Amino acid sequence: MRTPEEIPSEERLFRKLRAEWLNGEAVLPEAVDLQGTSCDRAKYRNWEELVSEDWPSVAFTRGVDLPRNLRPASAPADSPLWEFFSVDRPETHNEAHCEIRPRRAGRTQTDADSALKKRPPVVREELKFAMARQFRVLREEPDR
Repeated sequence: MRTPEEIPSEERLFRKLRAEWLNGEAVLPEAVDLQGTSCDRAKYRNWEELVSEDWPSVAFTRGVDLPRNLRPASAPADSPLWEFFSVDRPETHNEAHCEIRPRRAGRTQTDADSALKKRPPVVREELKFAMARQFRVLREEPDR
């Protein structure tokens, strides 16, 4: 298994999607896991390899496009800002694996922020929605 490395901000991160996680071309918040949204790095995997009967669609985002300095509308004005970041997580059976995770802005930890569990469900849903909006559904080869 390869050693984890920094993910370039322009690299595409592919998220395979269940049909019910899409509304037309829009990725729904259900596709986002705040404990770590599993993706595959373009450096190690072609997106076409991810399509299957159970996962009929694939979307992508890039580190440069991840939401930053978010304060959910339902949160008090003095509540912390949030950001999403990517972390390389190669696995024995999937060296392309990485995750997109949330944390309070300005933090440097690479684990999902445990403070998120203490936030009201509406705040968590707003964060999921903000992340879901950054995914773009692929319909043809990404380099075209």
